[in-house]
Amino acid sequence: MNCGDGTTSKKFVWARRASYTESAAVVHSASRLTGGDSTYTPSLVHTGYQILAAAKSIYVFPMKADGYPIAQGARTETGGGKPPYTAFREDAFRAIVSGNLGASIGNVGFNAADILGHEGAHLWGSQHPQTYGIPWGFQP
Repeated sequence: MNCGDGTTSKKFVWARRASYTESAAVVHSASRLTGGDSTYTPSLVHTGYQILAAAKSIYVFPMKADGYPIAQGARTETGGGKPPYTAFREDAFRAIVSGNLGASIGNVGFNAADILGHEGAHLWGSQHPQTYGIPWGFQP
């Protein structure tokens, strides 16, 4: 979360599980992705979200914790003996579910397609910095 003084702090927050309808909308939005690269293709990312939706492993977390804005727009975890999941911050989630992939998320120059593609690449085992800078777009 952004602490308001230029620093950030980590805090655990509760996330809710996306409904079946919301998960299906995430999968549909992922089917509209373009771009990617030779390793992380839109098709591969779409498949990852299909798997997550079937496993009921898509979550939503709040915009704020203890009154401070949460800086991270999404989080994906894989491995470590836990089932994979992706959790989206409410603003990113709403944009993705509504199909508004061009919506600006936060104030760092990312849109919903960037977040959806970036997190989808993480589903295939890649961690930072390999997924930074991969260009993601979307079909209307």
